[in-house]
Amino acid sequence: MAEIYNFFGDIWDYLRETYFSVDFGEYQSFDIESYGTTLAQIIIAMMLGIIIAAFVVVYERRYLGRLVRVLLKEEAHDEASAKTLDELGCGKSGFIKHNLRRRDSALRKLIRYVGEEADFEELPPELTGKKEQKKLLMNEPLDFATTRFYIPPALRDRAAIRYNEKGSDLRSLILTVLVALVGGGLLIRLLPVLFRLADNLLIWLG
Repeated sequence: MAEIYNFFGDIWDYLRETYFSVDFGEYQSFDIESYGTTLAQIIIAMMLGIIIAAFVVVYERRYLGRLVRVLLKEEAHDEASAKTLDELGCGKSGFIKHNLRRRDSALRKLIRYVGEEADFEELPPELTGKKEQKKLLMNEPLDFATTRFYIPPALRDRAAIRYNEKGSDLRSLILTVLVALVGGGLLIRLLPVLFRLADNLLIWLG
């Protein structure tokens, strides 16, 4: 594990020094060293945020959303038509099981199971006031071998829109990462030019 961490660390150091490090130089009108470094760090943070968001979208829509799409396709819309994870072909997914156990997850808010006693959106006051019981609802001990799930008709449209697979394929992910890296790198490279123009403008006005 340490070797893998060091490998990716070396790659990031190379990219940062090659593409994301900028020599701002000196300006007559202002001291830009600290401000320029801060702006570069903000751009890098935004770039990383876009990349992380892209991975989250792919994770949610392609992997977690697979359960939603199968439930919709199988028309599991009530307790009579509900199905187990094995019947839906999702019985081996640890990610899906983890999110189904948490009633506060986005996936769980759209899916119900047979025999569910309380609507998580309208928990009784006496239940929400007790930390142990609330914690239990946030990590339900479900038996995935027998528990059958469904999506109520009132939530079908919302589920279909949220977990639409369009735009979450590998090509879109790679394109987003490349655009973020190239765009962030170019913007950082342009900072000295923009500061030089601002400096010249201030000198001319002064």
